[in-house]
Amino acid sequence: STVVKPSISSVAWGPDGIYVAASRTDNCTQVFDARMLARGALYEFWHGSPMEGSKSDEMFGVCRAEWVQDARCGLGLVTGGADGMHALYLGVMHGFLISS
Repeated sequence: STVVKPSISSVAWGPDGIYVAASRTDNCTQVFDARMLARGALYEFWHGSPMEGSKSDEMFGVCRAEWVQDARCGLGLVTGGADGMHALYLGVMHGFLISS
């Protein structure tokens, strides 16, 4: 069996220029602190289960991530997948998930 490594499908810089979200073809979006990339991801958000969806490279995984601001919860992240599903993660920098 061939192991397929995920590739980056989208990158979104946070409004402060510090945080960067990298969406991948394996349904995962990782959030990094650009000042400390060597430390690895601060958070991982799974958009559905890993390896769920289409098998073609152009129609697989998380297609796009965008940062959003919410007055009550602060900085959040919206992801959209090749499966047509969208997920909303509010309070990202506080480490909690409001809805998906």
